[in-house]
Amino acid sequence: MATFATWALGACVFFWAQVTTGFDRLMGNDGDTRLIVYLNEHWFHVLRGSTAWRDPAMFYPIRGILGYSDTFFLWQPFYATFRIFGAEPFLAFQLTIVALSLLGFATFVALVRTAFGCTRVVAMVGALVFTFASSLETHAGSPQL
Repeated sequence: MATFATWALGACVFFWAQVTTGFDRLMGNDGDTRLIVYLNEHWFHVLRGSTAWRDPAMFYPIRGILGYSDTFFLWQPFYATFRIFGAEPFLAFQLTIVALSLLGFATFVALVRTAFGCTRVVAMVGALVFTFASSLETHAGSPQL
């Protein structure tokens, strides 16, 4: 429980602009954020069986060129779940970023505790630095990084 509380504190600080606006303000610049949401939405429709995975409509009439952009396939366990539960695409995007920070935090704690035998406190401090590093803030305009 302390591990989750530590992550939640870090997440509230890091995602302050999003939390205080009720997630009306999103991470990223306008262009990258719209592209990321579009591609996540493409994968969501692929998983629902309504479109081919290699043919995002934005490249029409050219087919089979998904590789010309980031794909975000690995984001789908989070993004698709949020969409299934009714989140609109931009909210699902932001909640995915938050969920990925929780995943990164938890796996860092588990790694340093098992691989290096660190105490829980040391592991949680390291996870805070790893998950919410200033380099993440520097690249907040491009969440895919």
